[in-house]
Amino acid sequence: SYPLNDKISFGGGAWYGTLTDGTYEEVDGYASVDYALAGNVYIGAQYSLFTYLEAPWDAERSHELAAHISYWGENISLSLRNQYDTEGDGSLTRILAGYSLPFLEKFTLKIDAEVGYAFGYYTQYHTQDNDWNHAQIKASLPYQISSRFALTPFIAHSIPLAAIDSFEEEETYYGLSVSASF
Repeated sequence: SYPLNDKISFGGGAWYGTLTDGTYEEVDGYASVDYALAGNVYIGAQYSLFTYLEAPWDAERSHELAAHISYWGENISLSLRNQYDTEGDGSLTRILAGYSLPFLEKFTLKIDAEVGYAFGYYTQYHTQDNDWNHAQIKASLPYQISSRFALTPFIAHSIPLAAIDSFEEEETYYGLSVSASF
């Protein structure tokens, strides 16, 4: 992320994701812009390019356009996000909430929850065009090694809802996120 001025910041990054059963693997790149409205309220937009290395469909790439309105307070965050996926030919709207509790000098306990609603998103896999997509809760413990580097162990539980419950399974997963900022 790079602040252009006190209101506008640009961002970008990349990430890799895979499912533990080996049926899905992707690498993504994204670019974003955020604008500070007032106080701790922000709006923003993002473009992502998803490159599927292994997926249960024929596409190799998908483009995603996303927008959000978010509030980031000292310990609480709330966000309404919508993303349009060209491969999924629909959008996924998500409501996200987070709570963080700093303790010790370099640790923070974070609890995050989200729920998603699908609007024509991957409708070839289910019978309804619009329905609840997923719910998720996640606990993490970021350790800030330096101002630019963090290690974050996490555990999360994902629940597929009506839009995806015919092909996704409820799952608890865990891992370690490593982040570096420049």
